[in-house]
Amino acid sequence: MKSVAKIFIILALFCFTVTPSVYAITVSGSAPTVTVTIDGADATQNAAATLALQTALDAAFLAARTEANLELNKYDDQPKLAKGFANANIYAAQAATHQGFQDYSLFAVTTGIMFGVQLPSSDPGYYDKIDQKIEDEGDLYAGVGTGLSIANVGINAGFLYPGLYLSAKFGTIKLDGDSFSDDMEGSTMKSTLFAIGANYSWISTKSFLAGLVKWRGVSFGTGFLYNKNEIDVEVDVDPIDQPISGVSAGPHTLSGTLTMDPSIILGIHSSTYTIPFDVTTSVRLLWVLNFNLGAGIDFNFGSTDIIIRSDGSVTADIEDNPNVDIAMDPGTVSIDGSTKDEKPSFVHARITTGIGLNILPVKIDIPVIIYPFDSAVAVGLTAGVVW
Repeated sequence: MKSVAKIFIILALFCFTVTPSVYAITVSGSAPTVTVTIDGADATQNAAATLALQTALDAAFLAARTEANLELNKYDDQPKLAKGFANANIYAAQAATHQGFQDYSLFAVTTGIMFGVQLPSSDPGYYDKIDQKIEDEGDLYAGVGTGLSIANVGINAGFLYPGLYLSAKFGTIKLDGDSFSDDMEGSTMKSTLFAIGANYSWISTKSFLAGLVKWRGVSFGTGFLYNKNEIDVEVDVDPIDQPISGVSAGPHTLSGTLTMDPSIILGIHSSTYTIPFDVTTSVRLLWVLNFNLGAGIDFNFGSTDIIIRSDGSVTADIEDNPNVDIAMDPGTVSIDGSTKDEKPSFVHARITTGIGLNILPVKIDIPVIIYPFDSAVAVGLTAGVVW
């Protein structure tokens, strides 16, 4: 689970690094404040020197803020990135699926994780000079999502209606980045998954060759899935330096550098709701191997917000002068912006497949879901007991 979360955070970092801004971004704050004391000078001379240095710092801060705005505002929105994460969140909601053994006699209890990826394109040629494309466009249709099911509990509800199966699953997890990498200190990820499902066995299970081959028939399914992922990543950005020179302090001249060093927190918050319809089948071979195949269509709702916030500092390094004492309080910089309420694609068609192992009632399955019209895929790991 930690490795999956690490991949999730790394891709989020990548997306932010190459498209580092959002809609309606604002940069505000204030320059450091100073008090200058010159050896042997009177109060008027000290006040004049203080005013001169403060004026230079204010001008340098405005120049740094202008540079930050120019750098960030060339990307005025990130709807593609937000939509990519919303879609990936949907792909990951299929965690702990029962698609490989939808013919159990009494119950199925599984646990599992699913990792969904939205790619910008299925064309390999798209990725030629991808960094330049991103730089020019300022947005990227990509995203990742995770779905964790602590328990997916299914029961054979044939006592209600022959061939009916009902299920419900739930999972939640919260991870701190520093729990698996010092490089990710300050990052957090929270995931919550809830779903209910209903399947109908249209064609019942059949066995061949004394049980060496078991066809699990054909099952139709639907339900409701809710998946929520929140990731907040602390991102280091290059500081902005502005020179300060030629500031008069009595008989002395002061020079130095103002540095704007914002500490950026990137938040990607996705909440999606899915109503799936699918048809699945599977085959067990030699009592051990299990293969499944199916197709489906999802109707999706929800949204993703991309949030940037920063409460950083502004400092100044003034060259030492033994005859001038400078008392300084650091300034502040605040960066705020967001891409809000970006919807996922309303309809997704999918192909489901996977391979698994049967060890008596214990099942281990690797489900794979391909979204052929969306340049997307989801891969997971499911384990549990089926009886």
